[in-house]
Amino acid sequence: MIDVLYNVVVIPALRMLLYIASWFSGKARRRVRNMGIVLAHRSSTGRASMGTTVRNRIWFHAASMGEFEQLLPIISRIKGIAPDVEIIATCFSPSALDAVKSNPDVDVGLLIPIDTRKAMRRFIEDVSPNAAVFDRYDLWRNAVLELNKRNIPIVLANATVPSAASSLFLRSWIADTYSRCILISAVTVEDSKRLADLTLKDVDVLPDSRIDRVLDCITSQDPSVGQWKRNDVFTLVCGSTWRKDEQMLFDALDMLSRTSRLDSPLRLIIAPHEPMQSVLAEIEARIPCTRMSQANSQTAGHILVDSVGRLMALYSIADAAFVGGGFHHGVHSVTEPIAYNIAVACGPMIHRSHHAMELSTTDAISVVNSVEDLASWITAIATNRTKVQEIASITRKYLSAHSGSSSVYAARILEILSANNRY
Repeated sequence: MIDVLYNVVVIPALRMLLYIASWFSGKARRRVRNMGIVLAHRSSTGRASMGTTVRNRIWFHAASMGEFEQLLPIISRIKGIAPDVEIIATCFSPSALDAVKSNPDVDVGLLIPIDTRKAMRRFIEDVSPNAAVFDRYDLWRNAVLELNKRNIPIVLANATVPSAASSLFLRSWIADTYSRCILISAVTVEDSKRLADLTLKDVDVLPDSRIDRVLDCITSQDPSVGQWKRNDVFTLVCGSTWRKDEQMLFDALDMLSRTSRLDSPLRLIIAPHEPMQSVLAEIEARIPCTRMSQANSQTAGHILVDSVGRLMALYSIADAAFVGGGFHHGVHSVTEPIAYNIAVACGPMIHRSHHAMELSTTDAISVVNSVEDLASWITAIATNRTKVQEIASITRKYLSAHSGSSSVYAARILEILSANNRY
C-alpha cells in the first residue's frame, strides 16, 4: 500500500516540486537539467566510464556535500587497498556535484536520478555495481529494491534513525527498506539500539567517518591562508554563519568594544554559509571589513570570506571558532575547528550533531543563547590560556577516540565483495 502511494503520489509530487522550484532557483534548475543523465565519463583523464567492463565497481551515495565528506575517507582507503576498484559516486544535491566529480578517488560522479522504478532500473543496469554504500539515512526505496533484485549487497554507513521511523504508518515500510541492507553501522549507541529494534538485525557502532576526513584534510591544507595569520590580534573564525549568527556576533562585538578587557584586539573572519552578493553586502553594511579576495598579509581588521572551500583551512589560523547554524536549522560541522584543538562556540540548535552534543558536556564546545553569553565566552577564551590548553587536551583525546572507522568500513566492504565472489 505504501509502495503504491510512494510511486503514484510522493515521487511524482517530488518531480513536480522540483520543476516548479527550477523556475526560481538555479540549484533546482541544475537538479532538473541533470535528472535524466545517467552515464558520465572523463575521457580527458583516461578513466573508464560506466558501460565498460570493470570487474570491481562500488556505488557510493550521499545526499549532500556534508554527507559526501563522510564517505570520502572510506573511498580513499578502499582505493589505497584496492586501486583497481572503480568508484561511482552520486549525490542528490546539485551543489555537491562539482566536489563529487572532481575528487581524485572518484571515477565517475553523478546526480542520483529521481527514485522512480524505471529510472532506478536503468541507472543500476548502467552502473552495474558490485556493491552499494549509502550514507546516514539516504536510502531510496526503489534503488534498494532494484539492488536487492540483483543480489547486490547494500551497506549503510554512519547510520542514524530517520525521523519518519517514529510514524506508526511508515515504520514497517522503513523497517523493510533498512532490513535489506547486508550491513548497518550506526554512529551512536542510541542509534544502534533503535536501528536494531527497527530492522531486527545486529547494528554495531563505529565513530563518524567524518573525523577521519577532517584529520586527512588538515595534513594537506592550502598554505596560502597563512598570510592572514596575525599574532597581534585575537582571531575568531566564524564558519557557515546565517543572519541570526551574524547579528549575535555583531552585537557581541559592540558589547566588547564598550566593556572588554581583552588582551588583544578582536578580529572576526566571517565565512557566510551562502556567500551571495546580497549576503556579503549586508555584512559589509554592518561592520567594516575587507573581502578575502581583496585581502593580503598587510590587511588589518575584519575579513569577509567571499568564496567557498576556504573555511577548513581558515580554522588553522584561528584562536577560537564560532560555528553557525545553531540559531538556524541546526549547527554546522564542529569537527573541523576541533581538529585544530581550538575552543568552539555555537547556538543552541545542536541536536542534529552528535559531536556537538557530546562535546557540549565538556568545555570544548560552549552553547551560547544570548549576546551576553557570547561576549563572556570570547572574553574567557581570549584571556585564559590555562582554559585554552585544557580545551586542546579534551579535543585531542576526543579525536583520538573517534578516529579510524574509515579503515574498518573499507575492510568490511571489500570483505563483502570477496564473500560474494565479487572481488
